[in-house]
Amino acid sequence: MRGPNWPTRSNFPTSYSCLRVSTALINWTNREVRGERQHPYLIKSRDSTAKLVYHELFAYLASQKRDPFRQHLYWECDDVENGRCDWLEIAALDTLAGAQSWQTPVNVPVKGWRNAFTPAVVTDSISNAFDFPRRSGAVRATYAANRFELTTSRVGKVRLYLSPEMVDFGRELTVVINGQNVFRGRATMDKAFTLANYRREADRQAVWVNYLELAIPARR
Repeated sequence: MRGPNWPTRSNFPTSYSCLRVSTALINWTNREVRGERQHPYLIKSRDSTAKLVYHELFAYLASQKRDPFRQHLYWECDDVENGRCDWLEIAALDTLAGAQSWQTPVNVPVKGWRNAFTPAVVTDSISNAFDFPRRSGAVRATYAANRFELTTSRVGKVRLYLSPEMVDFGRELTVVINGQNVFRGRATMDKAFTLANYRREADRQAVWVNYLELAIPARR
């Protein structure tokens, strides 16, 4: 899975102050509290350094604003269990197909790995921060004025989740995938789907009222 924030590796190297990594896809600051301290210790600690870490963490979280209806999305995954990002879901992969030229591997070379059990030991090796053992599929998607446009790479099927915040249900929707029109028509608000989806996700910021499931057409 690849998105605005990637999962971290447990023994990613840090310094006492902080390590900042910035690439096109990462805005990540990692702060370390030295010593063999478990998470419960950090929560209960009155240590000034530990307190500073949590103050910074919650200040950062408070500054972030979620927008589940962004008009532009890029999503990539190697397992459809991680295929959903807001209104876009990769429902099936086609990893036997070749990747498109815009789907390029992205990683972060890291030196100075620390041992998870003896973090004081720093190795001289250099390796990638992330391990992607399987082929992935990716989608670039946009919408505006009741029109969705998607470009896919190694994807077999997608789902588009719909909200009145995004589309006008009184007008026709158009979906174009890889330059081909795959849907043109009216979508309706489905009460049963809306309620079932809300019970499952309990998301008060994004209420999805229906979805479209679309197979990726063969490229011409």
